[in-house]
Amino acid sequence: EYWAGASIFSILSVGYLFFAGMVVGANLLTGSGRPMTSAAIFGGTLALSAGLCAMLIPHWGGIGAALATCGAMFAGFAAFGTMCYFKFGTFIPPSTAVRIAMGVAGVYALSHYVLPSSGGILWLFARLVALFVAYVVLLVVTGELSRADLQVLKSLRRKSSAPVKEGP
Repeated sequence: EYWAGASIFSILSVGYLFFAGMVVGANLLTGSGRPMTSAAIFGGTLALSAGLCAMLIPHWGGIGAALATCGAMFAGFAAFGTMCYFKFGTFIPPSTAVRIAMGVAGVYALSHYVLPSSGGILWLFARLVALFVAYVVLLVVTGELSRADLQVLKSLRRKSSAPVKEGP
């Protein structure tokens, strides 16, 4: 029963990575005094998503909706990246974008060709954890995540699990 939406969510997960990039770009532009630019890009992204959904859903159903959403999020991310580049002279280094794309492609291939997509909810959870670990490993292998980055992540985990002190 859970596997019916697995393909849709695998596509949407990439779209939501683009959306996260859109939010970073929106924060940069809004914080630098261009909130209307951010709003216009989000509005354009929404309109593009609606148009793509109208074209793709009749042919591919839920997969079409996921592809439309992912495509619109990519366009919005590209728009924010372009605006930030012209405003600040940088956004995401091309080498970083290539390494992240390689990691995404590797995890996508792993999810479709290596790990079987059947079983119960426990297998689904195990599969998602394995795919996350594979993505982090691919980012380390490609050099996108360094040992220092991993140490920062470990220190954040320790801080979040520390007991909270109450009162003075």
